Amino acid sequence: MSSETQGHLWQILGYTSNVLFGLSLVFQWWVSERQKKSVVPLGFWWMRNVAAAIQLVYGAGISQGPVILTSVTGLFTYTRNILLIRREQRGGPVAPAGD
Repeated sequence: MSSETQGHLWQILGYTSNVLFGLSLVFQWWVSERQKKSVVPLGFWWMRNVAAAIQLVYGAGISQGPVILTSVTGLFTYTRNILLIRREQRGGPVAPAGD
């Protein structure tokens, strides 16, 4: 595979992660509009998690430390939110939100 083709594939991967990040916001907005209140659904966090994983691969592929760092931080945060939501759905203890 030529380096030009590889470059295009990396760009496609980078754009894919950005589109998915954007779509997660549209999804969150759509769910909120349907429920007539601000809601952050579980699907939002899954979309962010997948986008961050794609972005991590992209960052590693183009050897960009800042992209890698941002992706890893996002993966940690998004995964934690998924775990908290799952715990709440199972009836487990949830810490009160700080004011």
